[in-house]
Amino acid sequence: MRVLALLLSIGLVATGYSHAQSPTLVRLGTVIPAGTIWNNILKEQAAEWTRITGGRVRLTVMAGTQGDEDAIIRKMRTSGQLQAASLSAVSLAMSIDQSFNVFFIPMFFQDYAELDHVMAKLQPVITQRLADKGFVFLNWGSGGWVQVFSKKPAKNLRDLKGMKLFTSAGDDVTVQWYKDNGFQPVPLSSAVLLSSLTTGMIEAVPVTPLSALSFQWYKYTPYMLDVGISPLVGATIINKKTWEAISEADRAQLMAAAQKTEARFRADVPRTDAESIAVMQKSGLTVVKADAAALAEFRTVAEGF
Repeated sequence: MRVLALLLSIGLVATGYSHAQSPTLVRLGTVIPAGTIWNNILKEQAAEWTRITGGRVRLTVMAGTQGDEDAIIRKMRTSGQLQAASLSAVSLAMSIDQSFNVFFIPMFFQDYAELDHVMAKLQPVITQRLADKGFVFLNWGSGGWVQVFSKKPAKNLRDLKGMKLFTSAGDDVTVQWYKDNGFQPVPLSSAVLLSSLTTGMIEAVPVTPLSALSFQWYKYTPYMLDVGISPLVGATIINKKTWEAISEADRAQLMAAAQKTEARFRADVPRTDAESIAVMQKSGLTVVKADAAALAEFRTVAEGF
């Protein structure tokens, strides 16, 4: 009996030791390509999560390898291939919660200060709405401010309406709004945006300068209309089941690190977004300035969104 008790004791100790050494693995999906400022900041967060938990939580950033954002969300919800994701507000609104729609209303926000104020006010509500759907909100992300890049110069609405305009596939409300206002929307996945530009399927793309540079879209759209359409907001979320498997003490540290990541996005991305325009201009980008009449026309149409 003593031998049996000793063997059981050894087995229990070994099992407990093995369990203690087994880290929580978190795979984070994003369409952001490797080498970009966004990916670099996320990788720094991954390293910080490993450091502050002593390896108990290990975050791996799957940059640009998991398909488009719809595919990333499916992998979080169904297959379990991904446990977290950094997503745009567009995909978050279409696939998870409509509250994110407020962030891409055309010309609704005037500057980053106003945007930051609204994000802070809405965060508790959005956090709860995500929790109700099985996700934990980690932090906001920033992609810059959306402008329109085009194959031909667009100085006003008339010019823009004459071009085939990229629109996110699945966003039926926005597609219909474009049609009702005389645009030619072409709903597509962002995964085929580059090939669609090369074939001429689309001629104009509303994106941020930083995105145009990072994904090299500007090479096929050498004109940028200097009219700020809307901020490109994103967020990083994690599956609630994965999050709750982490100890409460570690969760507090991980959330603090996620907030530091958010601060980096807020500080670095707007500056780099503006700098991207100068970089692209050196490679042939032409910035088209809209006059006062054209700006007024854009605002009038945006108010009807």
